Amino acid sequence: MKSRSIPTFLLCVFLLQFAVTKSTPVSGYSGSFASQNNIQPSPKEMIIRFLKWYKTNLQKANKFPILVKDSADNFMVNTNASDNYLKLLNSSKCLSPRYIAYWRSYFDDQAIGLQSNPVQSGTPAGFDLDFVLVTRQPELILDHVNEARFDTYSLSKNMARIGVSWPKQPGLEYIIELTKNKSGWQIDFISSPN
Repeated sequence: MKSRSIPTFLLCVFLLQFAVTKSTPVSGYSGSFASQNNIQPSPKEMIIRFLKWYKTNLQKANKFPILVKDSADNFMVNTNASDNYLKLLNSSKCLSPRYIAYWRSYFDDQAIGLQSNPVQSGTPAGFDLDFVLVTRQPELILDHVNEARFDTYSLSKNMARIGVSWPKQPGLEYIIELTKNKSGWQIDFISSPN
């Protein structure tokens, strides 16, 4: 009798251990399935993730005083503010170093341009738009992320080019380029709309 109970006990322990280590998520689970199953988001999922992150952080992004006036009343780029703005964008984990470098170069070029050609009135070109979505009203896009239509223009193992449009806003389309690295897909470039 005892010889049967030990194998039965060992079988139960083995099955219990297997059930604990190989458990699958249940409905209502709020953790990340991607990290549990080592599945990285697709290019489309990364775009959606970034747009939702940007909607949540739009007010914070808009508070950086990137364009300020100097003592002579000329516009200038506040490099500390632009660096902090880029740090905020980078914290999304959705943007590649290439994307951040592009905008760092843009702000540096604008700083040099404003020093060479001072502007005192009106808003200097490019500073009257949202930098990420290149529009004056980014909320018109961000409030409708779930209505976006995605078209894959090209997709390879490490590169993707995705068109994003909104059927209720004819003519509004972005081309978003992504690359895949060890961290997964990241956005390299967001075109200006049409």
